[in-house]
Amino acid sequence: MFNKIKNFPIYNIPELKPDLVYDETGIDIDIDCSDLVILPNTIKPIPGDYFIVKIPNTKEFLFRVNSIRYNTIQSNDFYLIDADLKDIGNDLEIGRMPGQIVEEYLTVFENIGTQNTCFLKTTDIEYINNLADLYQTLRDYYKDTFYIRDLNT
Repeated sequence: MFNKIKNFPIYNIPELKPDLVYDETGIDIDIDCSDLVILPNTIKPIPGDYFIVKIPNTKEFLFRVNSIRYNTIQSNDFYLIDADLKDIGNDLEIGRMPGQIVEEYLTVFENIGTQNTCFLKTTDIEYINNLADLYQTLRDYYKDTFYIRDLNT
C-alpha cells in the first residue's frame, strides 16, 4: 500500500540517458539515478518507495528507491537516494498500482523547511478552502458593520 504525494520535489535528477542492455531476453533499457536529494522535514524515504518523474510532452518514468543515506552525520539533514527505472509509459500510476494507493496528499511548497506540515490530504483541501472563505466573509461582514470610513476607525 502506498501514499500518493502530488508535486513532491526531488532534486539533483540527472539527464535521463538510458543505457541499452543486451541479454538473452533481448534489448532492455536501464537508467540508474544516484544521489537524488530529498529535503529535510519532508518525508523519510525507504527502499521500495516509488516515484514518477513527469517531463512535459514525454512519457512518464517510474523509479523505485533502492537505497537511502544521509548527506552528513546529522539525522535531520538531506536524504540522498539511489533509484532505478522500473517502467516508462503513460498513466503509470493507474497501470502499475491499481488499488494500492491509500491516501493522497498535495505538497505545500511554502511550508517546506518550516515547522508547518508540507503535505495536505487532498480530501481536506476543500474543507480548508471553505474555512478560508468563511473567514473572509466574516471579516467583510465585521468591517461593513463596524467600520466608519469618515473617521477611519
